[in-house]
Amino acid sequence: MTTESIPTLPLVTRIDAALARSMERFCRVGGHSAAEMLDLVSALTRVTAAGGKRIRPQLFYWGYRAGGEPDRPEVIELATAIELFHVFALVHDDLMDRADTRRGVPTAHKQLAALHRERGWNGDAEHFGFSAGILAGDALCIWADMTISSIPLPGGRTEPFRRAYDEMRLELISGQYLDIASGSSGDTSMAAALRLARLKSGNYSVSMPLRLGALAGGADEDTIRGFGSFGTTLGEAFQIHDDVLGVFGSPAAVGKPVGEDIRQGKRTTLIAAALAGAHPVVADRLLELLADPGLSQAGVDEAKEIIRSTGALDEVRGMLRERVHSAERTLAGLRLDDEVRQALHDLIKIVAHTD
Repeated sequence: MTTESIPTLPLVTRIDAALARSMERFCRVGGHSAAEMLDLVSALTRVTAAGGKRIRPQLFYWGYRAGGEPDRPEVIELATAIELFHVFALVHDDLMDRADTRRGVPTAHKQLAALHRERGWNGDAEHFGFSAGILAGDALCIWADMTISSIPLPGGRTEPFRRAYDEMRLELISGQYLDIASGSSGDTSMAAALRLARLKSGNYSVSMPLRLGALAGGADEDTIRGFGSFGTTLGEAFQIHDDVLGVFGSPAAVGKPVGEDIRQGKRTTLIAAALAGAHPVVADRLLELLADPGLSQAGVDEAKEIIRSTGALDEVRGMLRERVHSAERTLAGLRLDDEVRQALHDLIKIVAHTD
C-alpha cells in the first residue's frame, strides 16, 4: 500500500486495522518467551477488538497533522501505541473496580478466571484471573513502549515526545491513586472532584494525546500550548459526561453495568454537586449509601433519586455545556489547517457526547 493511498480509508478503520496487526505481532513476540503467554494476549486482544471510539489515537493523529507533516504509516503506528496504553489502563482499572465487563465483553481478568475453570486447574480461579490480569496489563504497557521505541522521530523530536509520554503515564497513575483514595479521604468538594477528573481521565484522554501528536508532528509552541488549553477543558467535559453515564447511563451505552460508581463510593463531580446541594440529613444518607460496596439495586435507585432531587444532575450538565463551549472558543482561536480544525470540531461532539 502506498502512502498516497492510505488516506482513502476512514481514520478509525485504519487505526483498527493497525491495532489488529499490532496484536498479531504481540502474539508472535510474546509466544517466543512462553507459549502460555498467548493466554494473556488472547484476553487482551478480545478487549482491544471489542470496540471503543478510538478517541485517543484520533486526537493524536490530528495533533500530528497540525504540525504540517504529511500522512504516513508511522503516525498510525504511533497512534495505535497510544490506544494500547489506554487498553492497559482499562485492564488495571477493571481490576481495581472489580468489573465484570468492559466494552460489552468480559474483562481481561474475568476471561482469564474463566480459562482457569475451563481447564480444571487447581486453586482459586478468581485469584488466578486477578493475578493474570495484572500481568496482562503490564505486558500491554510494555508492548506500547516497544512500539513507540521502534519509530524514531525526525528533527530531534524523539526525546521531548518520549518525555511527554512518560509524564502522561505517571500522571495517569497519580489520577488512579487519587480515584481509589478519594472515597477514604473525606474530601467531597467540587474542586477535588475536578482535580481527579483532570488527572485520572481528562488529561490523558484528550490533552496529552493531542500534545503528543503535535510534538511528534513538529507543531510550533503556540499550537502545543493552545492544544493544552483546549484539551484540558474538553478533557474535563469528557470526564463530567462519564460521571453522569456512570450513574444515569444505560449498560448498552456504557459497555458495563451502571451504578457501580455509587457502590464504589467514587467522588465524582455528580456526587460533589449532590453533597453540596443536599440538606445535611440527606447528604449524610447519600454518604451512607456510598459507603456500602454491597449496595442493592434499591439502594442505588435511592442514591440516584437523591442526586436528582438536589439538582446535581442539571448542575453538572450545565458544567459540561460550559466546557464544551469554552473548548470550541479555544479551537476557533488556534491557527490550524481547515481539515485539522474540522476534524477536531467533530471530535468535540464525540468526546463530550453532545450535538
